[in-house]
Amino acid sequence: MIERPDADALMAGELGQWLASQNDARAEAKATAAKRQKMAIAAACVVAFLYMLVSPSGIMGALQLGFFVGVAGFGWATMARRPMVTRIKSGINGAIAKALGLECSAVVLPGNSFELAKAFELLPGYEDAYFEDEWSGNLGSQPFRLHEAKLTETRGSGKSRRTVTLFQGTILTIGFTRNFIGTTLIERDKEH
Repeated sequence: MIERPDADALMAGELGQWLASQNDARAEAKATAAKRQKMAIAAACVVAFLYMLVSPSGIMGALQLGFFVGVAGFGWATMARRPMVTRIKSGINGAIAKALGLECSAVVLPGNSFELAKAFELLPGYEDAYFEDEWSGNLGSQPFRLHEAKLTETRGSGKSRRTVTLFQGTILTIGFTRNFIGTTLIERDKEH
């Protein structure tokens, strides 16, 4: 059976030292994101002002354009932090997995469990699939594998085009000590 790891022991050991060594990189990513946010606000104001000067549509059009420039700039700022967030998340998950005697990976290939879920029609049809955070190992003597999946499709066209999430959840495979004669299907309450 897996025991809960001691958080204090993890932080006093390799994980705490590794996190401390990431402080400068985290501060740099945070500063870059803040700088980009300030640039986005300035760009939104400048674009809105220039648009008001040259366009007869007036202040509403300028505000809308400035808003969209600002949103794009804030997205750009968020992208500056994403690699650092991923690195910290992977480091923490890896240390916890090691303490539990498990394996953890941010990069996931869907594998047999995902194919079985599709074959048994437990998942909806989709256009794009994203996978992350795989945990695997043994629970007692039985193997297990767990990972997150997000299935999406694009709907609409033109300005109405949007990406819709059809499924976002966990795909889990667990070994058992005996063979099953039938198939166990877990469905939502009152599905039939």
